[in-house]
Amino acid sequence: MRDRIAWRAGFTLTEMLIVVAALAALASVAVPLLLGPDPERVELAAVELVQALRFARSEAERTGVPHGVRIDAATEQVQLFRLDLSTMPPTHDFAIYHPVHRGLFVLDYSTDPQTSGVQITAATLTFTAACSELKDLVFDERGTPLCSNPVSVGLTAATINVGNGQTTRLVNVAGVTGRVVLQ
Repeated sequence: MRDRIAWRAGFTLTEMLIVVAALAALASVAVPLLLGPDPERVELAAVELVQALRFARSEAERTGVPHGVRIDAATEQVQLFRLDLSTMPPTHDFAIYHPVHRGLFVLDYSTDPQTSGVQITAATLTFTAACSELKDLVFDERGTPLCSNPVSVGLTAATINVGNGQTTRLVNVAGVTGRVVLQ
């Protein structure tokens, strides 16, 4: 009697196959929703970029030290930096920390699971004169956007496209005012 009770306490092969089939069906629906390119990922990436630009501008105004953003479409990264004007050419200090999570302020669209599949599809920074750092946008103590080398060159306009092939968002920076707008 005891052997018979122990044997009945387990699951049958049929029951196990039904559970595995149900889990497989659930996974086939859930995985594309989690990994697929959706507009929310693009929106999050664009909002993060806007916040990074606004943070760099506000830090420059708050501290009186030029702060900027390096936008590298090749590596899918956005890095914040402080510009040291005491050296020639000015040097970039990338030890800027995020105000919330306290890690280095770097947006990496290629490795962040929340923005996977999102890319910086284009970054166009137009300056009033020749600028040697076309990936960098610097804000001075007044919040005016400038080139990082030479710092005397102002920004005419900046447009950064963030997308996943299906959805695209534009981030614009106005030349004189430094106003950052998400379109």
